[in-house]
Amino acid sequence: MSDWREVMDAVAQWAAPHEAGEFLVVPTYATYPSNSLVQAYVAGSKGTFIVSDGGGAIRVLLGAGGLGSGGKRLLSDFARGTDVKVNESGWLYIAGVTLGALTSAISAIAGASKDAAIVLLRKFNPTPAIDFRRDLALALDIRFRDAVQKHGHLPGASNKLHTFDYLVRANDNTLLALDAVVNDASSINAAVVAHMDVRATKRSDLKQFIIYDEDEDWSASDLALLTVGAPTVSFPHFAATLDRALVRKNETG
Repeated sequence: MSDWREVMDAVAQWAAPHEAGEFLVVPTYATYPSNSLVQAYVAGSKGTFIVSDGGGAIRVLLGAGGLGSGGKRLLSDFARGTDVKVNESGWLYIAGVTLGALTSAISAIAGASKDAAIVLLRKFNPTPAIDFRRDLALALDIRFRDAVQKHGHLPGASNKLHTFDYLVRANDNTLLALDAVVNDASSINAAVVAHMDVRATKRSDLKQFIIYDEDEDWSASDLALLTVGAPTVSFPHFAATLDRALVRKNETG
């Protein structure tokens, strides 16, 4: 008989749940069209839980250059008549889950999130922002390699857990929190709220940036709103801005 202990240990380590702020994050075996794993986010206590997809389905759409506001409307239609609900941020969730029903709810939300992502991609044509985001991802991978964490989480001063497009640990131990935004109200508002809340934690090792595509038709008021959240820079100027920020950090550190 084969000794499967090494295999069992490897699978257990890969699929092990982990804490992230107020959530227990549970990896599943489902995958999005982007080939990223569907993860379930469990919150709650005293035997009653909320199980969500952490915004995974809507992030697939945004990552392909789609617009989040229309996506949330479609998600609401997708979930109508089921136990799955949609919150204001576009997260799919099931509320009032008992401990005994927890594994079933995790499986259900994983399947729903995967199916919802497929529907979103079919309904929405990618915008030119897809090239900007791909170029940014490539630039970060080339410069920082394994130090890049996509869709990383940071707690804010409110104790709410926020998702950033990229968390990068630079060589000088500076933590970069980066969001690539498109010219859409939901994308703008989500980035501003997340960056403001995390900035309020006053972490000395943290630098935040919001990156946008200057080829889109931005209004002065929307660009001004982005700066409320974090220093805002167009993609063509991002590398130089980052260089200056890291140099200043080293000089003052």
